[in-house]
Amino acid sequence: MIISLEGIKFHSPIGFYEEEQVIGNEILIDLEVELNLSVQTNDQLARTINYETLYEICKKTSQKPFRLIETYCTEIINMIILQLRVNRIKIKVSKLNPMLEGAVEKASVTMERIL
Repeated sequence: MIISLEGIKFHSPIGFYEEEQVIGNEILIDLEVELNLSVQTNDQLARTINYETLYEICKKTSQKPFRLIETYCTEIINMIILQLRVNRIKIKVSKLNPMLEGAVEKASVTMERIL
């Protein structure tokens, strides 16, 4: 079974430059976790993963300063591994409107970990 949260938005102190650390950036997260459960038959939350927990992990992480999107992704992956029993995690984090000379909609990093 795959559980996804798509388009999670936060304002976060993420960025390589000091200015970005101070003013922050808008980030967009797409998160996918896979667990070893093919069919949910008993309608019990305990038999699956509460996506509210996934959201809270992303929210808590977004409040910390990071210089690199890669480090941010790794932090979320590690937090999920510590708290939940999953087989696979895939995350894409995009920094919206990155500070570049030209117009760029977003800069993104995608990571996947299979456990």
